[in-house]
Amino acid sequence: MEVDRAIGLRSTKRAKTGITDEEEGLERLRRELIAALEDALAKCKRIQDERTKAEADIYHNESWEYRKAEAGVQSQRRVLAAKKNLSDVCARLQSVNDRVLGKLPGEVWESITCNLWDDDLFAFGMTCRFFREKQKDLCENSIHELCTDNEVLVESAEEVNLERLRWFRREGCPWKGPRRAGQKHECSAAAGGGHLEVLKWLRAQDPPCPWDESTCTAAAAGGHLQVLKFLRSQERPCPWGDLGETTIAAAARGHLEALRWLRAQEPPCPFCNYGLTCEAAATNGHLDVLKWLRSIDPPCPWNEAFCEYYSQFAGHQHVVDWIHEVGTLHWKENNS
Repeated sequence: MEVDRAIGLRSTKRAKTGITDEEEGLERLRRELIAALEDALAKCKRIQDERTKAEADIYHNESWEYRKAEAGVQSQRRVLAAKKNLSDVCARLQSVNDRVLGKLPGEVWESITCNLWDDDLFAFGMTCRFFREKQKDLCENSIHELCTDNEVLVESAEEVNLERLRWFRREGCPWKGPRRAGQKHECSAAAGGGHLEVLKWLRAQDPPCPWDESTCTAAAAGGHLQVLKFLRSQERPCPWGDLGETTIAAAARGHLEALRWLRAQEPPCPFCNYGLTCEAAATNGHLDVLKWLRSIDPPCPWNEAFCEYYSQFAGHQHVVDWIHEVGTLHWKENNS
């Protein structure tokens, strides 16, 4: 009995153990299947997410392209609207200009354009439509070019081309003449180059080519003494100005002989009362001219400090040394 019971117990234990092993195997398989399923579901979700994102990106890109195109269209519309508004504003301003500026008499506009430098006519004409029309009316020869035809007369006088001068005058080309102080014209171009025969021809015409102070100044700057003598020997002498421009020009170029002659006339060609004649000589290193200017009676006015400064700035130490020497002598004379 005892033996049979023992055998029965062992059989029962083995049976339970077998069942447990089978359950554990099934449980393990279940867990593996669950894990595999979860992994598969996760992969499916990732794929779905990626697909959703890709679709969203495609939509976003298409939407962005659309928005960009729409923005471009809107910008063009705004530009067109702005241009139209600007055109309307400009038209209204032009109307106001025409009413206000149109009240000025033609003589005033002619005076304005005649006193403009040739290169400034471009800026004048570009200011507004009214000014451009005035430029066309009053400067007929400069509709297509900024340079008027009478510039060729100046060039011909400068280049001693009498044949060309004669031809242009036969064709009716008007004298340019002096329009503004410092602006080159036929007589000043000829005088500055020392072209006495050209200058004589210019003045022999009917009417004669006009001249002004700049003609004498140009001749003095070139040191052309014979030209200066001709200019001042006429029945109505060429003016040389009251501000000393002619003596300044001669001093700046170091033409001492021309300066001597100018000051020997009756009345003498004036110096600049502000000392610019001496400054011109000092600045350009013409010590012989500066010495003469200060040695005559009465001496040419000067500003000693300015002459020293400008000559030193220009590197003319010999002029600086002489000015120091003169200053020392004056100090000794005043304190002796």
